[in-house]
Parts: sequence; C-alpha cells; structure tokens
Amino acid sequence: MSWSRQRRLDTARAILASLWAEQRAAVADPCPFKALFTTRRAGKTWTPLTDFAADGLIHPRSMYCHVALTHNNSEIIAWPILKDLDRRFGLGGRFQEQKLRYTLPTGSTIQLYGGDRPGWSQRLYGTKLKGAAVDEAGFYSVDINDLVTDVLNPALLMPYGKRGTLYLMSIPGKMPSGLFYELTNQFPWDETYAARVPKPTSLCPTAGRWSVHSWTTEANPYMSEQFVQEMDEWRAADPDCEKDTRFLR
Repeated sequence: MSWSRQRRLDTARAILASLWAEQRAAVADPCPFKALFTTRRAGKTWTPLTDFAADGLIHPRSMYCHVALTHNNSEIIAWPILKDLDRRFGLGGRFQEQKLRYTLPTGSTIQLYGGDRPGWSQRLYGTKLKGAAVDEAGFYSVDINDLVTDVLNPALLMPYGKRGTLYLMSIPGKMPSGLFYELTNQFPWDETYAARVPKPTSLCPTAGRWSVHSWTTEANPYMSEQFVQEMDEWRAADPDCEKDTRFLR
C-alpha cells in the first residue's frame, strides 16, 4: 500500500527530529556543499544517511549514495544505520544485502559503496543523485577533489535549476593535504560551529561554495559521558597528550 503525502511528511519530520542540534543544523543548512569536521563517534555518518532517508520519503524515486573508505566499513557502519532507521520509524523498506542498496517505500534508493572496490566511482557516471556523502574524506588515497569535480558534482546537477546535496565527513586526516584538509584547516578543530565558509586557496579555488560544520563527541547524547571520561583519563595518564595527533583526532 502506498503512503499518503501527509504520512510521508510526518515520518520525514520525525526522522529528522531524532538528530541532535548539531546534526540538525548541518542538515538544515541550505548550502549544497557541506563538510562535517568532527571527532570520532560524533554521529557524522548518521547525519547524511538520516537526511537521505527523510528526503527520500518527501521526494519519491530519488537516488542517494554513501561512500565509505572500504566495503567493510559500509557493511558494519552505514548499513546498520539504515536498518536502524527503517526499524525505528516503521519504514518497511527493502534491503538488498548483496548490493548494499536500500529502497524506501517511495521507490527512493540509498546505495552504499566502498572506496576500496575497483571501479566503484565509474558506476556513478551519468547518474542523477539527490544526495551523496563521502565518509572519512580526509583519509582517501585517491584525489577527493577529482571525485567531487568530475563525478559527484555533475551527478548532483538536477533539472530545473535544482542541485543535490554533497556531504564530506571526516575526523582530521593524518596528512595535511587533500580537499577535506583545504576546507577545514582554516578553522579550530575542537570547537562547535556551523555554516563557516572557508576562504578559497590556490589548491582549492572553489572552497567558498562550501559550508563547514564542526562538533565533538561531547555533543552526542549517547556517547558524551564516555567521551569526557576517556579524555580525562587520557590527560591524567599523559599531561602532554594535547600534542599527540592521535589524541587530537
């Protein structure tokens, strides 16, 4: 049985309401290019997948994709999030385990990819995407700028002047290079902020079209207490931990 428009709208609102304030701010940001700059376990993967699930209810037969560092990351991190959203909100979607493709009752699909699988990006050529997300964007061996410019941006150009949404999410990378680094290195890594616009650089002349959002795991109501305790224990064991890049990430 098909869903009524009102049911789709009400369920989409409920899905978005399940996010906490920092995540909701990122989703509500009208900028089509968003960089989420967080610590570990801060809910950055949940943010675009929740957005895509809600948006896919409002816009039937839309296509979305999420790219993880590896196929295994897609299976153990992103795939369970989609199953949890489906269960919690009674969506009754269809899960194709072999393809890692989730289909909402409106016919909209969320496709998961692993960045370690040969030829995965070529599958996106010629597609029309309502939304795309690249997880751990600070750690890819391929040029993320090329992926965004040559593959994802054209796929997100929609008819009638509309544009789909692109998310790049990551903790700080190990190497000071790449698109995600160029977008986020201008801002403090450990502060909460939303909708900061980076200045263009010689390596990233289009940085001004991005919006950077940042928060730490302390904002995650499910992890906040553990996060603060872990940081306190680390500082007690190593007074110089603030100089350790592993601690900072």
